[in-house]
Amino acid sequence: MNSFAHSWRFALAILSLSLLSAPLPAQEKDPLTHIPFDCNLVVKLSSPEATVNRIREILSEASSDLAEFIDLVPATMEDWFYNPGMAGVDSGADVWMAVRFRSGHDPERAFIVVASDSKELMEAVGETFTFYTAGRWTVYSESPDLIELFKKLGDTSGRGLNKFVDPHCAEILARGDLAVWVDLQSVRRAYQDELDALKAEAEIKLEELPQNMPNQGNIDPEQIAKMYAGLFESSQKLLEDSRAFCGNVVFSKGGVLFDNYVSFSYSSDTVKMLKTLRTSDFKGIDKLPQSHLLYFGASGITDLCMKWGMQNSAVMISDEAAKKTFDQASEVLTGLGFGDMTVSMDIGAPE
Repeated sequence: MNSFAHSWRFALAILSLSLLSAPLPAQEKDPLTHIPFDCNLVVKLSSPEATVNRIREILSEASSDLAEFIDLVPATMEDWFYNPGMAGVDSGADVWMAVRFRSGHDPERAFIVVASDSKELMEAVGETFTFYTAGRWTVYSESPDLIELFKKLGDTSGRGLNKFVDPHCAEILARGDLAVWVDLQSVRRAYQDELDALKAEAEIKLEELPQNMPNQGNIDPEQIAKMYAGLFESSQKLLEDSRAFCGNVVFSKGGVLFDNYVSFSYSSDTVKMLKTLRTSDFKGIDKLPQSHLLYFGASGITDLCMKWGMQNSAVMISDEAAKKTFDQASEVLTGLGFGDMTVSMDIGAPE
């Protein structure tokens, strides 16, 4: 095992639909075998028609205006799939999209669909796409080179993503109505020059921040700049240490479940820090009032989050007397022994 995985679970009923997808074999036990390992990003939408209907049911309980919003999704999908009316596509099957990122190249996308009528699908999509068909399954892309990688999977000379995706990530992809997997390491390598340029620009802006900030009385610009610099450094380190990300959204009448998973290089500083922490699965969702339509749940190291928040707030206080009082209050708050946190937010009970 060359990676350490730290997973967070969230329970939340709120609409969040961003689609980047394309379909894949419903009867196949492992759809990742159909996608070449050269792809760095995979997005799955489970049975679009059924998923959209479930979201519509959830939203209609909250507001008719929100329910009308979901009617925009089919038209948006048609644009993303370059297929007016999603002609020739089995809307009851899962849809997938795979993307390959390479340095010096534009992202290459391939759509993998369950075709109810391959000929109708090809005519609807147009001649700018290259197709690869195997039985009912059709892969199409504007990149002939990417299609060649899919063809290699058919003659067994290629390697599928199922050999590279963490088993836990594969489960998250399979369970989600909307799911995504990203190979963060390869994407980072593909855009290293751009990331380095952004880093250099951010460092310059952080250095100039104290001079550009207006005088705010007791607030010390130097300390604020140090706080932002620390946040930037931590975020950069987290990105450097990460290997892959996988997340999904599951829609049901009971709400919406988010399941997110991030893996890090085993020898990284991030893993050393995470090994000192203890988290628990989200508990308490059964205690939330079931008459409410919007729930938010969080679980984890609230003690550490509280301490971190107080420390970063303290650096913005330059007045010694005020800072002493704040420090005393911080000691009290961080010593209360917070456990798991459960929060319920109500946007109105069903009539």
